[in-house]
Amino acid sequence: MKIGMFANAFGQMIPDPVGQILGTGYMRFGTTEVCGLARVSGPFGQRADILAIDSTTRGTGQVHRFFNNLKKIYGEIYVWEVRNLNLAEALKRYGFNEKTEVQDGEPMRGFYWRSLVGSK
Repeated sequence: MKIGMFANAFGQMIPDPVGQILGTGYMRFGTTEVCGLARVSGPFGQRADILAIDSTTRGTGQVHRFFNNLKKIYGEIYVWEVRNLNLAEALKRYGFNEKTEVQDGEPMRGFYWRSLVGSK
């Protein structure tokens, strides 16, 4: 992963006070189009987990562009606890599948996308 690409995908990332207290590693991010909570993990930082996302102007393709940029950088993208039905349907259209995973002893439900490049 190139540091410049990381910065361009998530914009500015700053520590989230709750994430620091709980030790989750989630950070606040923001671009001119989207903002939310995310963390990057895995060997070489190839996994992006998104806990919250919001667009500055709904219905203009900002979220779609954001995920397209992430797909160019990360091999795995997870979006957790999706409560917005429009976002859930959009993620399915963008090639994401439903996923349940246990994190810190708690089951998390959401969606994931995995690059086919380098997959077995």
